[in-house]
Amino acid sequence: MEDPEEGDIFIDGQRVNDLSPADRDIAFVFQFYALYPHLNVYDNIAFPLKAVNVSKTEIDTQVKRVAEILQISDMLDRKPSVLSGGEMQRVALGRAMVRQPKVYLLDEPMANLDAKMRVDTRAEIKRLQHEIGATTIFVTHDQVEAMSLADRIAVIHQGILQQIGTPHEIYNKPQSLFVAGFMGMPTMNLLDAELTRKEGESVLHLSHTDVHLRLSPERQATITSGAQENGLVFGIRPEHITAVSQPSEHNISAHVHLIEPLGAVNILDIRLGTHSETQDPILLRVRTHPTFQVAVDDTIWLGFDETEMHLFDRETEQAVW
Repeated sequence: MEDPEEGDIFIDGQRVNDLSPADRDIAFVFQFYALYPHLNVYDNIAFPLKAVNVSKTEIDTQVKRVAEILQISDMLDRKPSVLSGGEMQRVALGRAMVRQPKVYLLDEPMANLDAKMRVDTRAEIKRLQHEIGATTIFVTHDQVEAMSLADRIAVIHQGILQQIGTPHEIYNKPQSLFVAGFMGMPTMNLLDAELTRKEGESVLHLSHTDVHLRLSPERQATITSGAQENGLVFGIRPEHITAVSQPSEHNISAHVHLIEPLGAVNILDIRLGTHSETQDPILLRVRTHPTFQVAVDDTIWLGFDETEMHLFDRETEQAVW
């Protein structure tokens, strides 16, 4: 729909910059349905097959198969005007799924589905994608969709590509502060830090707290003087912090600020200190097993997995490690 200002677009080895849409063999699902209002659901789904002269028997088979998958078999004779937003989105998905193009382009195709239907449709899209084997580019603001569906994820912020990689790489090795703070639920803890010395040893001090973290020589060696001058941001995910109710060697004492019981896990907001200027609490989120029972204001002890720590240059927002 846009003319490239530079670069080339290849689909299956063929340059398609100047090809008409009809010659590119792409199925496109818009965020806002784009259904034909004068056609019923059956004919909307069947339209791409009719356009390439597929037999009526095959069209009927494919339309009914897709309608059953998307749970819209009872709507095939209805017009789009009487459908809900979620139902129209499923019809738009069905119109793409009924074809077998070289590339699927999906623009937030599940934005208007309810929670259960999103889960069911997500699983079906993943199954169909692997079954058909066609390249699928899926735009979403939902990180769960991205992590669960993708072979590779491209994270874009304000028009700039931040990182591209597998879900594992994006989640575990974020290359920028934005990626670190965006991926994950709850998101990564990100706290201002500085490299300092304590008892003759070089340590990482979390600003406005009494927390000093010992670093291996290998970790310390990667922190450049430039990054230290720009300022540092320390990051660690909630699941990479251990919480215990009794003091142990090298663990850090802190107070429980808030408890969020989520059934399978608890999310604890731990107060590490208070910002000296704003007086806002410095909080750290920790994920614990629901059997770990504590109350607000209780003292607990925290341990950090050094192999899962992250450090970022505050000015460039790029990862140090």
